[in-house]
Amino acid sequence: MPLPPFEFVVFVFIAASSVIFIGLGLRGIRHETRLNRRLTGLGERARDNGTGGVSTGGVSLGWLRPFERIFVAGSKDREEIARYLRAAGYYDPQAVLIFAALRLAAVIAVAAGTGLVLWLTGRWAGLARFYPLVGGAVVYLLAKFVLQWRASVRQRRVGAELPFLLDLLLLMLESGISLDQCFRSMAQSLDEAAPISRQAVAVMVEDIQRGMPYDQALDRWAERLGVAGIRELAAMFKQTLTHGTELGAALREFVKEFSEKRVSRARESIGRKTAKMTVVMIVFLMPALFIVLCGPAVVSLMANLTRTG
Repeated sequence: MPLPPFEFVVFVFIAASSVIFIGLGLRGIRHETRLNRRLTGLGERARDNGTGGVSTGGVSLGWLRPFERIFVAGSKDREEIARYLRAAGYYDPQAVLIFAALRLAAVIAVAAGTGLVLWLTGRWAGLARFYPLVGGAVVYLLAKFVLQWRASVRQRRVGAELPFLLDLLLLMLESGISLDQCFRSMAQSLDEAAPISRQAVAVMVEDIQRGMPYDQALDRWAERLGVAGIRELAAMFKQTLTHGTELGAALREFVKEFSEKRVSRARESIGRKTAKMTVVMIVFLMPALFIVLCGPAVVSLMANLTRTG
């Protein structure tokens, strides 16, 4: 049954109005999402400015975002990579995406290069066709091991610098200088002795000068250093700045703890090197020693057997 003209006009008006309002709502949501994305990017760049990590130099890599699920296997892999990147000193918000893209590019390059070499040398047959896949898999796994190694190297350097840094801080506090003045002085005077720690302190001072609260600045300082026990030290600094508690005795305990950790790491390193040297001696020295000791006897025995035969 056809609708009357008036009801038909009302129906068309309501339908057209609904479509227009839905379109305007979707457009507003799209603009709001774009604005939030831009504000988030600006906030992350402002937050990570001067962190001492490797940045992209202002180059936007937003075009790689749609391929992020291809570059990074999953949330667990992403969190692990992000943790290693922060420990290695890379604080750029796009660092995970850059690492994943470079890893994938290296895998493709190694696989393609291996296949091209096999094809040019005439060995592209049989099991050799799986060599590109094996090479790509090795590069894929090796990339994370290299990142983990860089993170461990940086953490060892920070752990070696912290006892000296805390000793200097304790000396300055005992001379009557406030904690804020100690940080500002260390940000300018530790270029050669403790470069990583000085850089982290300098960024913390810049954060405070920009108006960031001490609690947040100290939390970011602890996150940049990323060694065991540093968050407890930052909490002690926050408590001192907030409540004015005594810092000398507790700081001495931290100095002692970090010094003992450094000594224990040195002993572990010596123990590992001793085991490695034992293996080297067994592999390279023992055969030569057996030849020197048993060689004359074997030669004499062979000579006697030849004579009697």
